[in-house]
Amino acid sequence: MSQTPSQGPRPSEDGSESVAGRQLDLQRLAAIVTWSNDAILSKTVDGIITSWNASAERLYGYSPEEVLGRHVRILVPDGRLDELAVMLERVAAGEAIERLETLRRRKDGSEVWVSLSVLPLFAEDGTVQGASTIAHDASEARQANQDLQRLAAIVESSTDAILTKTVEGTITSWNNAAEALYGYSTEEAVGRHISLIVPPDRLPELRDILAKVAIGSTVDRLETVRVHKDGTTRRVRLSVWPLLDGNGGVAGACALAHDLSVDQARTEAEQRFRTAFARSSFGMLIAALDGVLTAVNPAMCRMLDRTREEVLGHRWPEFLHPDEQDLFDAALGELEMGAESHSSEWRCVRPDGTDLWVEVAVNVVRSDDEEPLYLMAQMQDIGDRKRIEAEMRHRALHDDLTGLPNRALLIDRLDHALAAGRRSGTRTGVLFVDIDGFKNVNDALGHVVGDRLLIEMGRRLQASVRPGDSVARFGGDEFVLVCVDVSDSDVAGLVERVTGVLATPFSIAGAESIIGASIGITLSRPESTSHRLLSEADAAMYRAKAQGRGRASRFDDSLQIRAETMFHGERALRAGMRRGELVAHYQPIVDLRTLKVRGFEALARWQTGDGNLISPVDFIPTAEATGLIVGLGQMILDHAAREVAGWNRDDPTSDPLWVSVNLSARQLDDPTLAGLVTEILAAGGLAPELLHLEITETAVMDDIERSLPVLEELKRSGVHLAIDDFGTGYSSLAYLSQLPVDTLKIDRSFVRNLGISDEDTSIVRSVIGLADAMHLTCVAEGVETALQQGALIGLGCELGQGYLWSPPLEPSQVPGWLRSHRDGLT
Repeated sequence: MSQTPSQGPRPSEDGSESVAGRQLDLQRLAAIVTWSNDAILSKTVDGIITSWNASAERLYGYSPEEVLGRHVRILVPDGRLDELAVMLERVAAGEAIERLETLRRRKDGSEVWVSLSVLPLFAEDGTVQGASTIAHDASEARQANQDLQRLAAIVESSTDAILTKTVEGTITSWNNAAEALYGYSTEEAVGRHISLIVPPDRLPELRDILAKVAIGSTVDRLETVRVHKDGTTRRVRLSVWPLLDGNGGVAGACALAHDLSVDQARTEAEQRFRTAFARSSFGMLIAALDGVLTAVNPAMCRMLDRTREEVLGHRWPEFLHPDEQDLFDAALGELEMGAESHSSEWRCVRPDGTDLWVEVAVNVVRSDDEEPLYLMAQMQDIGDRKRIEAEMRHRALHDDLTGLPNRALLIDRLDHALAAGRRSGTRTGVLFVDIDGFKNVNDALGHVVGDRLLIEMGRRLQASVRPGDSVARFGGDEFVLVCVDVSDSDVAGLVERVTGVLATPFSIAGAESIIGASIGITLSRPESTSHRLLSEADAAMYRAKAQGRGRASRFDDSLQIRAETMFHGERALRAGMRRGELVAHYQPIVDLRTLKVRGFEALARWQTGDGNLISPVDFIPTAEATGLIVGLGQMILDHAAREVAGWNRDDPTSDPLWVSVNLSARQLDDPTLAGLVTEILAAGGLAPELLHLEITETAVMDDIERSLPVLEELKRSGVHLAIDDFGTGYSSLAYLSQLPVDTLKIDRSFVRNLGISDEDTSIVRSVIGLADAMHLTCVAEGVETALQQGALIGLGCELGQGYLWSPPLEPSQVPGWLRSHRDGLT
């Protein structure tokens, strides 16, 4: 508030006039401060309030007596104290603060936006002795500015074209939608006449609009035509109203134009949707967010077998199966958490009680500001797919021929029966039933007749058991009966019923025949497992078969010793497999004429941790009986694929070696075998054509209908197939043409007596002749003498393996052996 000398009256020589002038200035200043509409206060450099005008009292609510002598921080919200400290520092340094918008706190605790100017007060020596603060209530101006900003944002975000113009028609503003509708940018439009967007034939209409606006009238919802920058026209709905100045005069006009083509497009889109909704072959519905159906299409009504009136107004869950009532709530919860859609399979119920399986996709329809409005869903009847899936599940667990449970389902049911028996203290009985002489029926009368016999056998066995018991086809001509909660007398009665139904003659090829069966029986003990019970019943069945046709034998102490041996052998073998002790040894397969190595046969060996080598004759039967043969076969195949692929990579200039690996009958039961083999070959890096899978003739012929599809899929995967031990099942030669095999392996029992036994020589000659006729390769096993080699060459056999050239080799021995013998053996 200091004043330069030029601003005051000229002082007199005695100084009286200068003092009077200063007093007059102070009076004027005091009057200004007192009656100012702005809050004015003064404070020390430290912030202590020293003066307070009436406007400060009105703005902040404190009287002078309440604030004088107090620190100015009473006016500052806690969040602005740092700002206050900075302001005091700046003022103390002599710096003025002008028009700072900030918040201040009133006496009642409310906050008010103010515009502050803070001026330092200087002493005569130039030091800062305090500060004067002028505060203007900025709330209304700030609110007005915010309102203006919101209005501008609304205008800019509007989908309708909005522009302003002078009374004469000069464009003064132009929003984004106007640019989109008319094609002109803001820079191109502002300052030009509104006739820019009016077709020539509509200029009279424009003059009439301008005239109405000039006298303060409005134009409301006029449907007209405007022109785009590219010359095309747009149909619009136009509203124009005057803009008034502060005196109530017309200063200009604001025009809002709605693009009617958007409405037309929306109408057309809605029509297309209604048509698609009505004609869709999928069930479609619209529902409120609480699930109440508001629209359904005819396909939906047909699927539910209900009329439109029976559906609308009801909640969606009312049509779901009782077991699935919570699915809708779960879907709704997922959508409420922000998911845009939900897909799943639901089971609905028709009025007649039948199930309707549907695949449903639910979507949330939202507003422009992302608020959920309603639900839309599409449903597809998947009943056929569900029936196929159920059939596939059934087929995976049931025998295709008889419809009875297969081995997998049998073991599952037996596991459950044993668990229930342990809880209740009851016993489970197992009967292993093997048809006597079934192979003779197949060979003499054919598989069609044999299949009919199996079907009838399964039907009769089912008729002999109690409700809750199970009958399964275990494989080939073997059936297993599982009986829950049984005593010795119950088992005896069951055996009597089974033998009774078998005593009734079967009709075979038009003749009545009695078909017997050998039955093995066992009852569970607390420590029993499903595999152990089956092994016990199987052992008892074999004893019954050895005693003659149509016998039943119960598992007892003598068989217990054998079973325990099998049990302990299984545990040891399982542990050895887990430790990786099962390995492959390799016996070379050579060209009999050139003596060049063509491949190897991978033979399973058990190399125990203490260095002992266990022969396969000592563990393969255990593996076969317990089912471990499946995992063992996979391990040997994995070893063979990796090791033979590695030897081929080590010698890329020579013809690649192939490897033969044995498949067990158990492995042929697995419908996924081909896929598993393909995965193992890919992981090991061995080409499919370098793998020869060997299956014994007996394993194939035991159930050719089961084996054939698996063999055909293996063949399609690219591997070669060989029949091992060929000749031991000589009566099955008639079926050989059905099998997709590449190689016959002549059993060593015939090779052993070549040149000695005329009968064995004739058999080998017949096998080689059959192979030639069918374009198959022959491999002779067990070649041990030069005499045998010469005889095989004379008979036309191509390949051989045996101790004449090499015993089975450990994997580490093979590379060195190959380097010595790859070009031929001596």
